[in-house]
Amino acid sequence: MDPQPEVTLKCGRVRGRYESGIAVFRGVRYGAPTGGKNRFRPPVPAEPWDGVFEADAYGPHCPQPDLGLIASSPLAALFGSVNGEASEDCLRLNIYSPSIDNRKRPVMFWIHGGYYTFGSGNEALYDGTAMASSGDVVIVSVTHRLNLFGYLLLDGAGSEDFGQKPNVGQLDLVLALQWVRDNIEKFGGDPEQVTLFGESGGGRKCALLMAMPAAKGLFKRAIIQSGPGTRVVTADYGRQLADALLDQLGIARANLSQLQDIPVSRLLEAHSVVAQSKLGQSRQPGFIYGGFSPVLDGEVMPSHPFDEVASPLCDDVSILIGTNRDEQALFLLLDPEYRSGSLNEQKLLERLEGIAGDRAADVLDIYRHNEPDASAADLLVSIETDRTYWYHSVKLADAKAAQSAPVFMYRFDWPSPALGGKLKACHGVEIPFVFGNLQVGAGLVGESIEAEDIFRSVSQAWMNFAKTGKPDCPAIPDWPSYSLPQRKTMLIDVNWQLVDDPKGWARELWASIEISQ
Repeated sequence: MDPQPEVTLKCGRVRGRYESGIAVFRGVRYGAPTGGKNRFRPPVPAEPWDGVFEADAYGPHCPQPDLGLIASSPLAALFGSVNGEASEDCLRLNIYSPSIDNRKRPVMFWIHGGYYTFGSGNEALYDGTAMASSGDVVIVSVTHRLNLFGYLLLDGAGSEDFGQKPNVGQLDLVLALQWVRDNIEKFGGDPEQVTLFGESGGGRKCALLMAMPAAKGLFKRAIIQSGPGTRVVTADYGRQLADALLDQLGIARANLSQLQDIPVSRLLEAHSVVAQSKLGQSRQPGFIYGGFSPVLDGEVMPSHPFDEVASPLCDDVSILIGTNRDEQALFLLLDPEYRSGSLNEQKLLERLEGIAGDRAADVLDIYRHNEPDASAADLLVSIETDRTYWYHSVKLADAKAAQSAPVFMYRFDWPSPALGGKLKACHGVEIPFVFGNLQVGAGLVGESIEAEDIFRSVSQAWMNFAKTGKPDCPAIPDWPSYSLPQRKTMLIDVNWQLVDDPKGWARELWASIEISQ
């Protein structure tokens, strides 16, 4: 084995290093710096360099707001290890390959979570060394523009000469996938066998790429973990956020170029004010969160990805999609009433009135009938999880099932023993199993003899899907595709179980509430 792996790319020579026998390249540029005159503009490929680029350390990540309470909470297990400095020179890739040869292995392209605001492909939880070693696949993780840097909409009056396009954070991902298409063979990967996979906001970004004309043909399959991106926010809402930000900065639309000279810290301060305002917290129809995020602009994003029907652009893209049974348990640990155990059914009903209006009592009655032994806190987790994650994932799978390429559905049910069992099968708990990074993810998965066995099957299922288009694994040798009306779904636990339409009653309930709104 050579002391250090090297490859020659179109931009120049790159040197990585071997880690546990895997060729690892970190911080490789796929795009030029996005600051100064490039700020808020579409990405451009990285300029060629002289000499050898030392890809032995993580590159910068996109500037992002302070994590605040998250940094001192269990959520830090997901968002608290963003390696590298913050910089607008953040269009970087990390590549993990079993060998620098001509094998043309399947490529798995990881898109990190953190909604559209936080995170990085540099997080330790996403290290691809174990996957590349155990599954003979090439893993690529990406860092791109987030929050206002990636999703500030500046179209309309005053923008004619500014050169901005909407959704540049998504265009960064397209450029990264084009880089993979053009260069990944040098790392032992197959550009014709690229599978997207991402969790939470990363899953949503995967779904959005499937409806983007610029991304067509750059990937063959997609895995959406707890990120059902069925819709994007309206352009009108995006313009309102932009106007609010410009007001905070004291910039007129006639002087938009001034945005390119404002310090990053000042932009983030204004971002936080707008994102935490009533406007920034508002919810669009069919969309769970507001804030700076991709918009329906008619060009970069010409349609909603999976709004009743799937975008025809993804007809030939196979999908593996699912959620975790108790997603909301992680976020509710920041809720004083939930954390203290003081939540009762009257308080729960009051909360539900803000969610379901005059259907609040119906929601509580139906959940109490179907989950009779659950506490008020357990019901809150179940209700919020189903409303925010499960229902929309099922809706996406229903839409995809009408297309040519198959869709497979799962629900991760294994309850983590971490924090005395309070995390349950929470948001993000499947990630250490997918990547095989159980020790790094100990804050999420705790210590359990069961975890090793589940890891082997989950990681293998994900990699087999990337290789063959079917997520078969040792636990389930023949995993059937999803179709209506059966809605076959794999429940992942110590013992895997295939069931028809789990929680169909909840699906029908939230469909009726969505329609009535």
